[in-house]
Amino acid sequence: MGLLERALQTFCWAQKQPHLFPDDRILSATVKMLARSHQLKLPLDLGKSISLASRRVLETLVRGFIEGGSLSLAWKLVSTARKANRVLDSSVYAKFILELGKNPDRDSFVLSLLGELSERDSLNLSLQDCTAIMKVCTRLQKFEFVEYLFDWF
Repeated sequence: MGLLERALQTFCWAQKQPHLFPDDRILSATVKMLARSHQLKLPLDLGKSISLASRRVLETLVRGFIEGGSLSLAWKLVSTARKANRVLDSSVYAKFILELGKNPDRDSFVLSLLGELSERDSLNLSLQDCTAIMKVCTRLQKFEFVEYLFDWF
């Protein structure tokens, strides 16, 4: 619903319900709200936290930071997850590429994410994700990746 206080109240209530907690969906929704509203504080040892978090929570955390405009925190999470050999869903990379592609100063980050996507055997992208990535790739003159996505889709 977009209400931070309500998300925290729901999370606290769910913690007291043994049949509902621990549930990644409730945790993910709360984390996303905190990240989007810039109320989430990251621990100093990010590598250890990433190794303990589930894939769904990591992806939601990155999406929340992207939606909240905290692209540097999202990049820090993605790069730490990559170092810890954690694989995130390709749709997370698509959203991140789209946001990074809006600023020409961040082209090196976009190229790094495109390289990581090109190494994957399977992609989980919607039509909107594909066209958004194709638009960014066209601006960067990475036409071979546009053809790769077109053939894949």
